[in-house]
Amino acid sequence: VRGRLERDDGGRRLVVFDNVDTPDALDRYLPSIGNTKVLITTNRQEFASMGGVVPVEVRMFTKTRGLAFLREATGLPDSDDAVALGEALGWLPLGLAQAAALIKQDKLSYRGYLTALDGERLDDALARLGTEHPGVLKATQLSLARLRREDPGGDAVRLLTVLSLLSPDGVSRALLAKAEPALSLKRGLARALHTLGAWSLITLAGPEADEH
Repeated sequence: VRGRLERDDGGRRLVVFDNVDTPDALDRYLPSIGNTKVLITTNRQEFASMGGVVPVEVRMFTKTRGLAFLREATGLPDSDDAVALGEALGWLPLGLAQAAALIKQDKLSYRGYLTALDGERLDDALARLGTEHPGVLKATQLSLARLRREDPGGDAVRLLTVLSLLSPDGVSRALLAKAEPALSLKRGLARALHTLGAWSLITLAGPEADEH
C-alpha cells in the first residue's frame, strides 16, 4: 500500500489516519515521496515537530461562528440568549449541534432551551468525567430524554445503545442491515437512523446520508 501511495503518476490520493495516539505508530506507513496527501487527526502535540508536517489546530467555534451556526441551524435570530447558550456549551460544535436540533424539533426559543438545560442534573458517573463544559453533557442528556418521549417505540434508543458499544470511528450500514432482524426495530433501520441523525446524536456519512 505504501508503494502505491508513493507513486508520482499525477493521480489524486488522500489518506486519513484518524485519532492517532503516537507518531511512532505511523512511521512505516507514511509515504516519503509521491503526491499523496496525508491527513492525521490527533490530540497529541508530538506530531507538530515531525518533519514535513503542517499542524492545523482545531479549536472550538468562535463566538461569531457559533452564532452563525445557531442562526442557520435553528432559523432564530441572534440574541443575548443565543450568546448565553453558546457560552453554556463552551461554543463546542457537538453541543451546539445537539442544542440546535432540539430547538428546531421542539420549536423552542433559546431561553426555553436554556431553562430546560438548567433543569438537567448530571449523575455522579457523568460528573466524574471532569469535562470543562458540563453543559455539553447536559445537552446530550436532554436530547436523549426528548428522544425517548418522541420515539415511544424505542427503536432509536435501542439502535443508539447498540451503536455505543461498537466502533466510535463508524459503523457501516451493511453491518447494521445484517443485524437488523436481531435488533427488533418496529419501524425499520432506516427510520431509526434518520431519527438519530435528526437529533444530532449520530452523524450519517457516505452516499446514503441524504437518503437516510
